[in-house]
Amino acid sequence: MSVSTYTPDNTKILHTTYADFVSRQICRPIHVVQYDDSLPILAVKLFSNGQPYTIPSNADVSIRLGKSDGKFVYNPALGCNSARHIVYFEITYQMVILAENVNPVIEIKIGTSTVASSSIGIIIDQNPIQKKNIESTSEWKTIQSAIDYAKEAISSAASAQASSSAAKISEMNAKTSEQK
Repeated sequence: MSVSTYTPDNTKILHTTYADFVSRQICRPIHVVQYDDSLPILAVKLFSNGQPYTIPSNADVSIRLGKSDGKFVYNPALGCNSARHIVYFEITYQMVILAENVNPVIEIKIGTSTVASSSIGIIIDQNPIQKKNIESTSEWKTIQSAIDYAKEAISSAASAQASSSAAKISEMNAKTSEQK
């Protein structure tokens, strides 16, 4: 589940910003329009105390964003550049459903250890044509991915147990056949 190399498609609109894990410098916010999704990609240059931060190969990277209505977005990165200094996130529909200023953080997780970056300023400008029938909800692709991984591990363990039991039965049958 660790972050892999990713190159944004040239049809995507790239919004570049930065975040620091030690210095809490204020960066220039990016602007997107309410309901913009799928085309915009958030490219975040990572630093630690002003020096480029290299994402460890065993790290999981996610974005955490809280919305003013109490809902949230917790999604994994699309990937990082080959130098592992820039991480990319899809700007999803739930990230931009409300016209507001949000301040997400980048989360790096290695095993049970977690660190969060300085906040990133995102200003979601109001779309002049409102979509009244669309509801803000929480989005947690990172958590869902972990649940799916756990379910797959449980299923694999059950299959391994069944195979082990079948092998023992075959071994006993073979010994019985030899004795006859």
